Amino acid sequence: MSERLKDVKNLENFHLVESVQEQVNAALLDYVMCNYPQQSDKFGQLLLRLPEIRAISLQAEEYLYYKHLNGDVPCNNLLIEMLHAKRA
Repeated sequence: MSERLKDVKNLENFHLVESVQEQVNAALLDYVMCNYPQQSDKFGQLLLRLPEIRAISLQAEEYLYYKHLNGDVPCNNLLIEMLHAKRA
C-alpha cells in the first residue's frame, strides 16, 4: 500500500500517513486473529476487497451528488454537506 501513497499528489506528510496506515492494518489483523482464528486467510481476503469497496464508494458518491443536483436529496442533509466539503 505504501507504493500507492507515493503516487498521491500533494501528500504533505507521507510518513505520518504511512504510519497510520500501518496501525490500521495491525488493528485489522488483530481483530481478524481474535474473531476469525480458524480462517487464516481472512485478513488477506479483506485486503483484496479494498479496491472493490473504494470503487463502490466512489459510485455511491457520484450517485448522491447527481441526486442532489436533480433536487432529489434535501440540501440540509449531512451527507450532502460532507460531499460539498469534499468537492470544495
